[in-house]
Amino acid sequence: MTDLSTLSWCQFDTARLSLRLRDDSDPSHRAALVRLLNMPQINRNLSTVPEQVEDDTLRPFEQYFEAEKFALSWMIYLKGQQQPVGFIALQGWPSEGKSYFGYFLDPAFHRQGIMSEAINAVCEFGFDALELKEIRISAFQDNAASAALAQSCGFEKIGEGTAKSLARGDMEVPDETFELTAQAHRKHRMRAGCHSYNCIVHRQLPNLLVSAAALVDMEGRILVAQRPEGKSMAGLWEFPGGKVENGETPEAALIRELDEELGIQTDHSCLSPVAFASHSYAKFHLLMPVFAIRQWRGEPTGQEGQALKWVTPRELWKLPMPPADEPIIPLLNDLL
Repeated sequence: MTDLSTLSWCQFDTARLSLRLRDDSDPSHRAALVRLLNMPQINRNLSTVPEQVEDDTLRPFEQYFEAEKFALSWMIYLKGQQQPVGFIALQGWPSEGKSYFGYFLDPAFHRQGIMSEAINAVCEFGFDALELKEIRISAFQDNAASAALAQSCGFEKIGEGTAKSLARGDMEVPDETFELTAQAHRKHRMRAGCHSYNCIVHRQLPNLLVSAAALVDMEGRILVAQRPEGKSMAGLWEFPGGKVENGETPEAALIRELDEELGIQTDHSCLSPVAFASHSYAKFHLLMPVFAIRQWRGEPTGQEGQALKWVTPRELWKLPMPPADEPIIPLLNDLL
């Protein structure tokens, strides 16, 4: 689990939106929350908000998202605009890999795909940077739009219950819960055979250069290695490779890493550049050239105890892989 003290940078952009960390001391954020939470279409669908909200009555709402367990919340802006149009938060149990969503949007901006864009972005942040295992959303059953939104973002219904609504006179209202796991999220964003990654722009991250190999055998299969327990993203399958050290070229680093990790030797002339990945993780932005290799000496074995597997390019779609490796899959399908 990512150390939350490193997340001061977790403000990011999507294609149309800017998500900025909510600041209790920022009068514009407080004013925007009061304005939004006083909209009947919003407060009647939130369990913790009274029918009428004033600046000094925001505290119960803020305390809910400041629970001891954990919370990160953002104001949603349209790019180039000064007024927030919505709110989104993750609150829950990061130490257990779980979290809950809370969100709302100015009704004037409904049916434009804005909230689904924000949800997909925060899901990517939660699964890729926070390394969450699951995220849940609860919605009142009469809020059909929220249920449809959750399902369009890959969430599946897992249960029903009730929750109190302050704005409806503290009455019990039937609700339902939806869940999205990390693996289901990866499959959702790879739907239709295309990589639909939202391309969050993280700021102030150092670049990390890594070289990776698509080792191809005589049958056209590709070698992947499973990340062992104790490492980040344990259990995911990745293309072999490693960090480019100071003074190394990507090719030299890959030749060295293949020797150290797999016990095989190859030459510069056997490396053919085929793809390039660029992805933001929690503490760095990864730049990863990928080389296809068809000739090497020795039999690949996991020198660090990692499991290895030969798979066809199509079978790569079925494997849980790190997000940086995922965009490489359709390229290898076209090339091999």
